[in-house]
Amino acid sequence: MRTFQPLQIATTFVCIAATLTAFSQPFNFDSNTSGATGNLANGWIGSPTTNFSWRAISGPTGSPGTGPSGDHTTGSGIYMYTEASSPAVAGDSAFLTSPNISLTGYNTPGLSFWYHMFGAGMGDLYIDVYHNNAWIRGVDSIIGGSQTADTDPDLQKFGSLMPYQRRSMHVRHRAYCGNAF
Repeated sequence: MRTFQPLQIATTFVCIAATLTAFSQPFNFDSNTSGATGNLANGWIGSPTTNFSWRAISGPTGSPGTGPSGDHTTGSGIYMYTEASSPAVAGDSAFLTSPNISLTGYNTPGLSFWYHMFGAGMGDLYIDVYHNNAWIRGVDSIIGGSQTADTDPDLQKFGSLMPYQRRSMHVRHRAYCGNAF
């Protein structure tokens, strides 16, 4: 079994909920303020910035009983989530894109992130990679809900980035809104 050097990012997604980690280059969203969207303080970019969008938050999500009560690391840090309440509609998409990440010096690069996806109407999360001037869509995914209760702990997802070894790339979290919040 191959051991990956995880790229560490810290996030949480609801309609897609998660905490991310990327390489020995940890990323988190604690430098952002609750409600932030768009160009984030840590170099990440969320788009669109209205309706169904990636938002920074501390504490529970806006819709009670749908997501985690706090971030994965301390419970009081900032994490990213998507909100599926109106005006969002089923099928809407939101993108959370990393700054440029250099994989130089990593022999077995990988991506690791924490997520919380609860609910019968939960949407889907896809991981895309921007490499050689093109998006490679769906290098990994989480389809539908993973937790059986909003109080369930976050889960950790691991994925290989071996095809991008010793190169530069961007990671994008592509969330699709489900049919209910």
